[in-house]
Amino acid sequence: MKKILMLCGLCTIAITSLQAQAPNRQGGGGRGLERMKQQMKDELKLTDVQADSVMAIQNEFQAKNRELRTNETMSESGKKETMKANNEARKARIKNNLSDDQIKKLEEWNENMRKMRENRQNNRK
Repeated sequence: MKKILMLCGLCTIAITSLQAQAPNRQGGGGRGLERMKQQMKDELKLTDVQADSVMAIQNEFQAKNRELRTNETMSESGKKETMKANNEARKARIKNNLSDDQIKKLEEWNENMRKMRENRQNNRK
């Protein structure tokens, strides 16, 4: 009986330590968002206030578009039109917070991030 309990305890410790070492790909957005914010500040030369406002705007519209993608009652063309309108509204709100040079750099940065995501997805296949 003692051997069985000892074996169960060792298995529990091993599993726990493996889970603690594994990268958290689901829901661990806190550190990822902070890292993204810091990259924006460094690469785009944004202030804390600008980076916070851009992140808030991005998150707001990301949530709206995610909700649209899961909407089963709306047609695909309707979803695309609404997402396009959301994208234009997002750009307009960001434009109010950044200079023209920063906007250009942000668009380039977003494009690079999109390419990196695509490359990661293609490598997984």
